[in-house]
Amino acid sequence: MYPRKKLLLGALRGKIEGKGQASLEMVVAIVSVLLLLIGVLRFFFWVNKRFILRQEAYESEAIQAANHNYPTNAQPEIQVDEIEMPPLDLEILGRAK
Repeated sequence: MYPRKKLLLGALRGKIEGKGQASLEMVVAIVSVLLLLIGVLRFFFWVNKRFILRQEAYESEAIQAANHNYPTNAQPEIQVDEIEMPPLDLEILGRAK
C-alpha cells in the first residue's frame, strides 16, 4: 500500500470515528436548549398570569374603594393580597392531572 493511500484511509477512519461523539454532543445540546426554552416559557406564562390576577384584584379593590365616600383630601389605599395567587410551578412537564 502506498503511504499516501494509507494516510488517506487513516484520515477517513478518524473522521468516521469522531462523528459518533459529535452526534451525541449535538443531541445533548439540543435537548438542553429545548429544556431551557420550556423553562423560560413556563416562567414567562407564570409571570403574565400573576400580572393578570394582580391587575384584576387591584381593579376590584379600586372599584370598592371608589364606592365609599371619602373626604376630598383623602386618598383610598388599595392593597392587593397575593397570598392566594398561584405559586411558580417548577416542574418542567407539568403535573399529572
